[in-house]
Amino acid sequence: MKQSQEDANYRRGQPTKHCGVCVYYEGEDTKSCSQVDGPISGFGISDVFQMQSNPFGSMIGPKESAVIDGMMASGPDQSEHVAAPVQIGARRY
Repeated sequence: MKQSQEDANYRRGQPTKHCGVCVYYEGEDTKSCSQVDGPISGFGISDVFQMQSNPFGSMIGPKESAVIDGMMASGPDQSEHVAAPVQIGARRY
């Protein structure tokens, strides 16, 4: 029996952990999961997430993954950014 999205804590995924790389995700064609009910996005995640094994090996290490996950957990950068002017050909941007 499938869990509801609420019971599975279905939410926005992270760059390194999301339904698209989960063993239970059934694909974009059906937008479904074998464990969670309802339409499921490949960019979501739930508490039943289980990473597929990568036949090519890990592409990023655990330290890099922790940094990315930490950045996703923090709020957006609200500081003011001032870009330096750029010269491209005869134009200045």
